[in-house]
This record gives sequence, structure tokens and C-alpha cells, in this order.
Amino acid sequence: MFPNLAAPIRRVIAVVMALIAVGVFLWLVDTYVPMAQSIKDILNIVVVIATCVFVLQAVGLWAGIVRLWDDVVARRLPPHPRS
Repeated sequence: MFPNLAAPIRRVIAVVMALIAVGVFLWLVDTYVPMAQSIKDILNIVVVIATCVFVLQAVGLWAGIVRLWDDVVARRLPPHPRS
């Protein structure tokens, strides 16, 4: 009935499954792996940032964000003086 709907649904299911897997992984590490809390905090931050990048790539927004960042950086940096 909706032949073009299968690919987007598959993509959404893959993103949801990845988010569940990342959540379970972080919970297992936080609960059962004995390490300093500061290291766990750093690991959690890195995994959350990587997961955000993955989700943005999956929905097609990552390229726009990178382009926006490049525009912001290009406007803020002074021109390099040539010697």
C-alpha cells in the first residue's frame, strides 16, 4: 500500500535500536564496571556526543550543522597575514 514508506521506517527502527543499545551499554558500564566516577563521567559524555552525531547523520542534519559551523568559524577568524 505504501511502497516508499519501508525505507524511512527501517531507518527509524535502526536509530531506535541503536539508542536502546547505547543506553543498555552505558547502564551496564555504570552499574557493573568498577572504575573511578570521573572516568565514567568522561565515558558517558563521549558516548552521548557520539550518539548525537550518529542520530544527526541518520536523519540527514549533520552535513548542515557542519556547513553552519564552517561558516561561523570562517567569519570569526581574522584573515591570515601573508609575509
